[in-house]
Amino acid sequence: MNPIPRLGRSADRVRSSALSRGAVAALVPTQVEPFEADAVQWAWAGRGLKQLAAEKQYGLLFDRRRPAAGDAVVVQVDRIGHHGHVETEWERRLRLYEGDRLVGVFGNRYATDVYEGRVLEARRLHLLTTSGLIGTVTCRNRNVGRPTTVKFLGYLASWHHHRAECPTSCWWWAPA
Repeated sequence: MNPIPRLGRSADRVRSSALSRGAVAALVPTQVEPFEADAVQWAWAGRGLKQLAAEKQYGLLFDRRRPAAGDAVVVQVDRIGHHGHVETEWERRLRLYEGDRLVGVFGNRYATDVYEGRVLEARRLHLLTTSGLIGTVTCRNRNVGRPTTVKFLGYLASWHHHRAECPTSCWWWAPA
């Protein structure tokens, strides 16, 4: 006697077809849409990509796969929290309003006096710093208010579906 009940061949077929559909969906490239660099606000962290985006070298990639630290992202401010402004590429403070769209960079942050945040997923996102670091708050100091929440709109990506990254290309100093 077999103590484990079998589901039968039809259930196995359904399960394998669902897996193959998921695998096929993961392989199908998502669309890269044209992106207007002047239609969004550029936070300090993404400043190195602004000129390339203005030259139409980048588009907006609608991809829900897990982000990585350094990926450039376009988000929309959902609710204003602790960070009510961002720093621009010229180190100026720019006030945020609900509905504002901005370009930031995914990254991890460990600051015991404000937030601890990590790159976890593209669904629940927060503004971790005023320089435009985007991630998910995992822990916050009790003396700090709730974080500013943002909604994922897409990644900055080349026309070949490669996400724009900022690990080394974005770290230059703005002229004084």
